[in-house]
Amino acid sequence: ASLGYSSPKPSNLPSKLAVILWLPEEAPKASASLPSRVGHVLPAVQRVLMSTEASPPDAIFLIDCTPLVPVGQSARAIMDKESSAVGADGQLGKSISKPVSRILDRLCAGCRDSSITLVGVDGGAPLALALLQHHSIVPTRVVLLRPHLSAAVVNALLVKPSTTAPPTLDVLYASERDRQR
Repeated sequence: ASLGYSSPKPSNLPSKLAVILWLPEEAPKASASLPSRVGHVLPAVQRVLMSTEASPPDAIFLIDCTPLVPVGQSARAIMDKESSAVGADGQLGKSISKPVSRILDRLCAGCRDSSITLVGVDGGAPLALALLQHHSIVPTRVVLLRPHLSAAVVNALLVKPSTTAPPTLDVLYASERDRQR
């Protein structure tokens, strides 16, 4: 998602939004197009969004976070560090969390009365949890697809009790082993 310096007009936004945070664990090939990188996960997103809600979202926005990961670095390592910072002092990390938060602010500026579903896929799951801890836009539902939640993320973001009413949380694991962990 690249919104530049302008925000969508609030009157043009639908009442039900889904925002997908795409941050794969492995760096994509430079020549791979966005549809080829995210195509394998879209059926799972569709299944979760369409089958569990009474009425599906009117619009789905995909935020590709892969350009925010510096060459030679791991998305997991960056998100572990940023999640720890959010858990410790409430500050978003500069590499991934803060730029995505700004995009969400611009995208959802006029969505105060809307239903917003935040979907974190793979490495986007800890990002969704970090944004949930800090973000001014509070989603009504959070979906984690194939989450990779390290011990650092769990300790930083999932141990403290929430001071606000939590949104609905749905989690779809890749395997039974991941669910047990």
